[in-house]
Amino acid sequence: MAGLGGAGERARTPDAQSVTGDGRFNTCFGDYITAFVDFLAKEGQEAFFWRLRSFEEHALRGNEFAIEGMKSDVQGLSVVVEHIAAALGGTGTQLFQKFRQLWKDPQVLLLLDRKDVTDLRKQFTLPTNWAAQKAAFQALRADRAARSWPTW
Repeated sequence: MAGLGGAGERARTPDAQSVTGDGRFNTCFGDYITAFVDFLAKEGQEAFFWRLRSFEEHALRGNEFAIEGMKSDVQGLSVVVEHIAAALGGTGTQLFQKFRQLWKDPQVLLLLDRKDVTDLRKQFTLPTNWAAQKAAFQALRADRAARSWPTW
């Protein structure tokens, strides 16, 4: 679809549909990705891809201008994700509430209720130690894999 931006078009490419960092994501999810991209376009949520692209362009360049751009991108992405969650049927007044409504799988709810996830959710500023933040996200991913949780 025209207008989706680089991130939206990459979501449709075979490379984006075949492998993630851990190599477990395969082409059987390609139809889901295409359906989700089409849903975003139908719902007028192309801003998701524009914000994602902007974030990728600013990401971790290490200077104060890039960090300010990332702050804006993260704020914009949170608004867009909240709009997407509402389009998917979430009716909560906050994004976290919408996530809980949309993902009722007990394993997902356990993850959302973990203290380390709750602490991440309650952060009101961007982390200053990006290496520690990345390690925290990797630990969550590893824990999910260890518990044989869905790999989405």
